[in-house]
Amino acid sequence: MVEILDKLNLNSVGKIVCIDEGVLTARTISNWGAMQLRILEGKMPKNTFNPPVSYTWFLMVMGILKRIGIDKNDLVIIGRDKTKSFRKFFYENYKAQRWEQRREKTHIDWMYHYGVIDRFLTQIQESTNWHVIWLPKLWTGADLLFAPEGQQFVNEDEMNIELLGQWFGVESDDVSACASKYFKDKEVVIATIDADLDMLTVRENTKIFTLTQKFRGGKGVYKVVDNGYKVLANKIEKGDKSDNILPGVTDDNSEKAKELRKLIIDLINLPSWVEEEVFKVFDNLQEKEIDYSKLPFENSLAKKFDDIYKKDKIITYEDSVKHFERKKKATSKKAKEAREKKKLEKQLTMIEGE
Repeated sequence: MVEILDKLNLNSVGKIVCIDEGVLTARTISNWGAMQLRILEGKMPKNTFNPPVSYTWFLMVMGILKRIGIDKNDLVIIGRDKTKSFRKFFYENYKAQRWEQRREKTHIDWMYHYGVIDRFLTQIQESTNWHVIWLPKLWTGADLLFAPEGQQFVNEDEMNIELLGQWFGVESDDVSACASKYFKDKEVVIATIDADLDMLTVRENTKIFTLTQKFRGGKGVYKVVDNGYKVLANKIEKGDKSDNILPGVTDDNSEKAKELRKLIIDLINLPSWVEEEVFKVFDNLQEKEIDYSKLPFENSLAKKFDDIYKKDKIITYEDSVKHFERKKKATSKKAKEAREKKKLEKQLTMIEGE
């Protein structure tokens, strides 16, 4: 087991890197499924090796950390998503479509693969100096009902009474949001594909490292967000299809519904009772040493684990800003050329018609 030393000394910590476990897990399982489907359809040989989702997950995170560029005194936090979010108590339709969408992919045994990730992340917690944070049972529905927000938004006569005895917790997004506030004097980098987290850039210490865009031979680049408050305002007004928050469909789009959507969507101003629980975990983080003998995939990825500290693949924020500026100029140039071409075609048509 990884050696746990003293309580973490924040003065010795460099930057904070938050990994969004939920999106990575969903993506690695989907990628596994895509390859499996090609094998089943005969588009790839039956003996094609389809690596376990845990291998792909580990490989992806090691690649992400190499591109971000980390030192041994940096704090890597993996926020887990395997929980019934407190948001589900207040907004029952929250992410309700997710499992239905997954069930449509009948060639994937989702529960089996999530179990693989569970066991893998337990091994990561026990062998690495990374901190896996999973908080699935913080409040019962009864607790949430008597929270200020429960009194404001929940009608006891109309609510699903079964929710009162169920457990609720926080998501990976909440762990990242709390980290950006708790570690206010540190640089906080959030690695994700989730645009919800863009709003956190209102805090000067926080940067978003998006995993969807290609740059310099790989995926991963810092996102340049103009206005995090505008991101929040737009999502409150228009909802979020990926989270099944659909104004006028999953709610009545009244003023009260907008206030409720703010509670569900706002990561800048989480309820105090959410922050308190996550801050407690941060207060009690321990120093950890790597136990190389216990790392996953001992004959392959484990041997390359320290490559995450190499500096040859780093993408800086400044690199990213220049990249997006060039991209913006190129887009503007193409748009201008298209307008001039259209104008010229119109002039030629007029000449031909004379």
